[in-house]
Amino acid sequence: MDFTHTMWVDWLSESLSFALVPPQGIITLLERYNIELRGKHAVIVGASNIVGRPMTLELLLAGCTTTTCHRFTTELETHVRLADVVVVAVGKPGFIPGNWVKEGAIVVDVGINRLESGKLVGDVDYEVLNREPSLSLLYREALVL
Repeated sequence: MDFTHTMWVDWLSESLSFALVPPQGIITLLERYNIELRGKHAVIVGASNIVGRPMTLELLLAGCTTTTCHRFTTELETHVRLADVVVVAVGKPGFIPGNWVKEGAIVVDVGINRLESGKLVGDVDYEVLNREPSLSLLYREALVL
């Protein structure tokens, strides 16, 4: 069975029983803050089977225009700068510099990385974002995901 029949594609893309925890948690988090996703441009950095790909589908179903960036993506900075919503899940500390994120964008950092010092950090470098509270609204709670 290859799951290419439209019945299976519909089931895989819309079944609540198939929803993965991290993407569904992110959607719940965004809903909690009453963030309207319809019409927004969402950039997902990372295309894993656990977060990236399912997150792309969840945001698409929520009405976003989605761009999924992966290790072969060129001009990553350009994609991130254009995003209204940025979801990062690559497992590399500080992978996305905070100055790439446009003012007013929502950032959800799914990465959890422990530095040699023992400090827990995400995939986004928040030094710049912490100076702009509107940009880091979801930072602390997103790390829990």
